[in-house]
Amino acid sequence: MLKTIIVDDESGSRKVLRRYLTDYCPDVEIVAEAGDVAATVDLIRDNNPDLVFLDIEMPGGNGFELLTHFPNPQFQIIFVTAYQEYALRAFQISAMGYILKPVRIKILKEAVAKAKKHFDAERFREQLDVMQEALKKKDSASKLVISTNEGMHFISLEEVLYMEADGAYTIFHLTNGKEFVASKRIGEFEENIKNPKIFKPHRSYLVNLEFITRYTKSDGGRIFMENGAEIPVARSKRQEFLKFIGNGLAGK
Repeated sequence: MLKTIIVDDESGSRKVLRRYLTDYCPDVEIVAEAGDVAATVDLIRDNNPDLVFLDIEMPGGNGFELLTHFPNPQFQIIFVTAYQEYALRAFQISAMGYILKPVRIKILKEAVAKAKKHFDAERFREQLDVMQEALKKKDSASKLVISTNEGMHFISLEEVLYMEADGAYTIFHLTNGKEFVASKRIGEFEENIKNPKIFKPHRSYLVNLEFITRYTKSDGGRIFMENGAEIPVARSKRQEFLKFIGNGLAGK
C-alpha cells in the first residue's frame, strides 16, 4: 500500500481526489490531508508517506516551496494543477507525475501505477532539480526535458524535426542529426505540447511544420522533411494539413 497525503487548498478538490483514489486506486491508503504548505510539512514528518499529491498554487506558499523543507525527499510527488503552463514548462519528465485539473480517472490511475514502481531517491532528486531549473527559464514553454536510458536531455522545440512513435517509446529526430529515444508514448507528447508549429499528420508522427520542404499527393499524401525523411499523411488528416500549410506548398 502507498501511504498517501493529499495537499490542496480547495476542500472540494481534495474530496474529489479522495473519492477517485478510494474507488479506482486500491493500492493507495490516504493517511492525511492538508490545505497549505506549513501543515503539510508536519504531516509528512509525522506520517512518513510514500506518495504526496501536491497542488501548486496554494495560500501561504507555492507547492514547490514544500521541497525546500525536504531537500532529499524519500516520498514521491504527483503534482496536481489547474494551470496548463506548468505542465508545458516543466513536467516533460517521464517519471515525474502530474495531473491537470479537472482530474481524469485514466490519468490518475496511470500516475499511481508509475508511483508504485521502485523509488530511486537519487534519480527523483535529479528530476526535481531539472524541473525547477525549467521553471526558471522564460522560454521554457518551448522546451522539453527528454528522459532516456542515458539520462535527461533539455531541448528546444525549435530543434525538433519530427517525433516518431516506436511502441511505448518516442524517437526524437533533431535538426543536428541526433536522435533521442524517450521513454514515453507519442500520445503523451501530443497531449502536452500545445504549439501551433507541431502537427500530427499520422498516428505515429508529430512534425515541426518549420522543417517541411515538400508535400505530394502520391501514396495518399506524403510530407518531406529537411533531412530527407518521408512522413505519411493519414487520409483523415489531409484536409486539415492542407488548410494549415496553404495551397502553395500543397501543389509542389
